[in-house]
Amino acid sequence: MVWYIEEYSNGLLEFESALKNGLEHGTSKGWYENGQLEYESAFKNGLEHGTSKGWYENGQLEYELAFKNGLEHGTGKRLA
Repeated sequence: MVWYIEEYSNGLLEFESALKNGLEHGTSKGWYENGQLEYESAFKNGLEHGTSKGWYENGQLEYELAFKNGLEHGTGKRLA
């Protein structure tokens, strides 16, 4: 497994993901330019699989969803 990482021009992380055979596998995270976490998603062989959460730039939770083999599964929360 290898890590794919992107950074903003200010040196802060923008995106990181583990790759297995060229596909996202494990936890992927993205950040706003101010360093606040934007999303965190679980992947299995390139498909979302597990919990995915997203936050607004102010840190408030925007959504929390469950995925199974790339499709929404079960109940989730989407906040306005």
